[in-house]
Amino acid sequence: MHSGGFPADCKCTLWPGQLKNRTDNREENTSTAMTFTVHKKVMPENKNCGNTPGERIRWARFEIGLDIVDVAREAGLCTGTISRIENGRAQTVEIETLRKLASVLNQPVWLLGCFDLLPEKTLAERIRKARLYHGLTKSEFAAKIGTNEKTVRLWERGKCSPTEKSMKILIPYLENLKLY
Repeated sequence: MHSGGFPADCKCTLWPGQLKNRTDNREENTSTAMTFTVHKKVMPENKNCGNTPGERIRWARFEIGLDIVDVAREAGLCTGTISRIENGRAQTVEIETLRKLASVLNQPVWLLGCFDLLPEKTLAERIRKARLYHGLTKSEFAAKIGTNEKTVRLWERGKCSPTEKSMKILIPYLENLKLY
């Protein structure tokens, strides 16, 4: 902790007009003249938006100028959840959470979830990647293609292969991978 009671790496949320941006990685509270250091992470302006969901979510949030509180409110999520994701402390990010964030951040689910980086060497990997690209849970994907969740799980693990009939239904999902 340091002056003001905030951790050194904490960007506190203050009312508009209370902070004056400075060029020396510090912000000044104009109502009390309190100065404290914050970590200002500048995301790249090019297409390199990160290699983890946390990096990409932070990048997308910065792109549209929202703070965690705004995103949490709009997405119906806790600020702690978003913070854990952005800081890499969340083991996984649920598809439902990614869909909420994608809607608020105006980005596709596949981008925020880093699903473009998933391998697609085997049919099992391609099926999983296709499902995640579309932002679908196993049960949602199963319902869309007319099968059950257990079958999708077995396909994605490579334990069994889709029937010829199922492959015809899967082809449009698998071909969409080429578009991204």
